[in-house]
Amino acid sequence: MVTDNYEKEISFIESVLKEAAQRLNHMKIQSIHDKTSRDLVTSSDYAIEQYIITMIQSQFPTDHILSEEMNQDTLLQERTWVLDPIDGTCNYANAIPMFGIQLALTVGSAIAAAGIMLPCLNELYLASQNGGCTLNGKKLTVKPDSINHSIVSFGDFNEERQAASKLQSQTMKRLRYQIMKEKMFGAASVDFAYLASGRTSGTFLIASHAWDILPGILIALEAGAVISDEKGRPFCFDSEIVLAANSQELIELMRQPELSC
Repeated sequence: MVTDNYEKEISFIESVLKEAAQRLNHMKIQSIHDKTSRDLVTSSDYAIEQYIITMIQSQFPTDHILSEEMNQDTLLQERTWVLDPIDGTCNYANAIPMFGIQLALTVGSAIAAAGIMLPCLNELYLASQNGGCTLNGKKLTVKPDSINHSIVSFGDFNEERQAASKLQSQTMKRLRYQIMKEKMFGAASVDFAYLASGRTSGTFLIASHAWDILPGILIALEAGAVISDEKGRPFCFDSEIVLAANSQELIELMRQPELSC
């Protein structure tokens, strides 16, 4: 257990994500459809989402639910569960083992509890506000390293957010010869989990939807990561870009503006 705060919710997240991963690991994809020109949805997305929604409604019947496939228009209210049944569906649909199941509880303007399950690695990340972060029950902290040994991951580009996508492209180009490696995993759950577990040093993500980023933000924060928007301000729910890193120094490097000629 991560903390006494939101103990019931953390226990619920742990149980439901473990069961969802078991179901997903034994599930065959029955259908795949284009959701947008750059994204897919599968029968498994709907099945896992329906299972978790049913469990939330059973255990917390008065809470609200915001989810990627069935409840996209729910507003964040006093207690809202934020669910991404398969984060990284394109990876999942193409048998690339880099995807996750994400669930968070927001209370007012705070992320109170969260979990990320990476089924192919059998890794369960849990965190609660001011309660720390664990990986399979063991406490996590980000791993400090020097800038020239840093590995920074970048999220997907977003054709609906051209300015943010341009800034991401500029940042990738600018960091290329200052850090050790750039990575694109194709799943925000993996970006945040790898930062929290010390596999990477930072991540730059366009905040397309709440279900993509809110669970991972709490995981990373409670593991000791520094998080801001592209201007160095604290992250808020309407931030367009999320920067997360194992040090303030790397955050400053990631948000450094492109110099004009």
